[in-house]
Amino acid sequence: MILPVTQAARFFKLFDMVTVYAHRKLQVVSDAELYDESDPRGIAEVAQRETCEELWHNCGLLDDFVRDNPYNLQQRDLGIVDSWQDCLTATFFVSPLPSDASALATKAPSQPEFSFTYDNQTFVVSGLTKHLETMFTRLPALVHTTLLPFEDKVVYAMFMSEMPVNIGDGFLKELNELLADNIAAGNVVRTGAEFVMASREVRERKVERDLEDLRHGIEMEERASGPLEGQHRGALAGLNEEERKAAIDAHMREAFKGDNRTSLKEFMQKRCLKGEPRFKLEELIDLPVTDAALLGVFDEEDRAYWLGLAEPENLQMHLDYADERELKNLRELASRGGQWRISAGELEGLGSVAGYPFPAFGLCYYFRDGDGIVAVMPREVVEAARSVDWDAALAYARDRKQLFAFLDELAELRGIVRMEDAVREYRTAYPAGFANPAEITDLIYNYLGSDELNACMFQTNDAVYLLHYELLWEHRREQGRDPHKDGAVERGEPGKLISWIMREQRGKDPRVPTAEMLARGSAFFWAMEQPPALSLRDFLDAHVPDDDNDYPFADRVIEELMSEVFWGQPQGSTQAFFDILERNGFIPDESQLNQLVSLWTNMCNGLPNWPNNGWSPNELARRMSNRRLFFNPDGSVMKVGRNDPCPCGSGKKYKRCCGRW
Repeated sequence: MILPVTQAARFFKLFDMVTVYAHRKLQVVSDAELYDESDPRGIAEVAQRETCEELWHNCGLLDDFVRDNPYNLQQRDLGIVDSWQDCLTATFFVSPLPSDASALATKAPSQPEFSFTYDNQTFVVSGLTKHLETMFTRLPALVHTTLLPFEDKVVYAMFMSEMPVNIGDGFLKELNELLADNIAAGNVVRTGAEFVMASREVRERKVERDLEDLRHGIEMEERASGPLEGQHRGALAGLNEEERKAAIDAHMREAFKGDNRTSLKEFMQKRCLKGEPRFKLEELIDLPVTDAALLGVFDEEDRAYWLGLAEPENLQMHLDYADERELKNLRELASRGGQWRISAGELEGLGSVAGYPFPAFGLCYYFRDGDGIVAVMPREVVEAARSVDWDAALAYARDRKQLFAFLDELAELRGIVRMEDAVREYRTAYPAGFANPAEITDLIYNYLGSDELNACMFQTNDAVYLLHYELLWEHRREQGRDPHKDGAVERGEPGKLISWIMREQRGKDPRVPTAEMLARGSAFFWAMEQPPALSLRDFLDAHVPDDDNDYPFADRVIEELMSEVFWGQPQGSTQAFFDILERNGFIPDESQLNQLVSLWTNMCNGLPNWPNNGWSPNELARRMSNRRLFFNPDGSVMKVGRNDPCPCGSGKKYKRCCGRW
């Protein structure tokens, strides 16, 4: 439904006159920016949009326009401009008006009608020169605009901005129910006269709600400022990051002092074999081994494999599966002739075994040496090690670690990614790493389910995907299966959950892990250290349940919440947030609810999620918005006045820089 040609011409004429008048009074843009000789109407679209956006916040100028009547308009036209003081600027839920509601019109429309719903009013809006269904990328939609009365119609004030968000199923249901309630109550506005009355009522209700919210907020702040039952200010509250980490470390040292846990010395000595050290490969692999971590001989084929380590090529192939730390220690052990003595004093002083060879069947064994131990490498393996290219083996181990770290981060950041895309992105990020895609794929298959590669695999008839292990487990739970039973590989077709994430990712450029994420070793842990998460963590540090430990409480809660953030669930996330708080013993006081919801919302908006292909909603909104958006470090939207300096640092006013449409 659009305006008739003559009516549209009158609207544009009046709108341009009002724009020029507002320009003279407000000077939002320069004269050179307002007038556009290439435009048939002579006014630049962008400049008109900026000027009128300021006008709707200064509607008193329309009173001046009517009084001054600078264009000698007839009373009918002045009445139209005067009615625009009752404009309504808001973010509306836009959808086709249901057919049963359209039938309520005095005359059945020839074109589909579109409803703009805000609060408990629904407005039937006419297009100006284009049908509204052609103006949106998708419907229903959330649209920011200004509505105006115009003779017997309701129109939009020349410009609309579609909000770059997907309306989740739960929110969409609520919006459709609001529309249905408005229709049932007869709160559907079609004419300009009806609009004037409805707009005034909406604005009055908004003022009343704002005042009530302000009074309630002041009351809750006063209540929250005092001691709250069941909570106390934790020992970590108010500390900077360095101080907080030092306090946690000191607490952990004190907590574990004098406990009865096995010492590192005892741990290593328990792995010692009985008797005098032996050095012959055949004798060593035949010794009884009780520690499952050392593998052992199960049949003749196993025995033949371990005896084969005496051959340099077999040893080289075996070492291809060792990590960089193991290789360095085994090379040192071989260079010492197969014996590495670790004294009792050295055992007592060890913080970890990282600097010493760990028992590895066929390669390294422990024997007692008085109060210390001696690490032994079979003499045949020592001899074969002379032919090993240790530098090449170390480089291979580093490249493999780099590959798997990158793949794990891809899966953790995006949830699911095509194998071919993962391989291509790795080659782009590390051109000096593995070059052969087939070799990369073989490595992935060989290490699935290992300690080195956490990502899982999902195979369909059409493609192979890497995905996060939690997503694989949830897929199996969805099917009523044991999530851990079938290892790290799944074959079949994606269920509802995986399909939803893949559908939501379409059209959103994939995010590649940053160097900062890779250095942290986990996108989850990286996200926990970002301001949106730290803001909520700091709140929890200062409000610890009385029966909980000050030191692990906040970090434990944030880590549990992080999964909810990365899943990016479209509905119920606020309830899930409070459920997690309750599971951790935190029962919020009423005075804390608004602040907690705000902190949680900022965290969800400021951190990456899987449906957004690894981007945060804030980042995605900034990329898709017609004007650049800015956000505070905690994830909240930065409030920037049109005349404030632009946060981008250009030195210009926001309205003349990133605030332009």
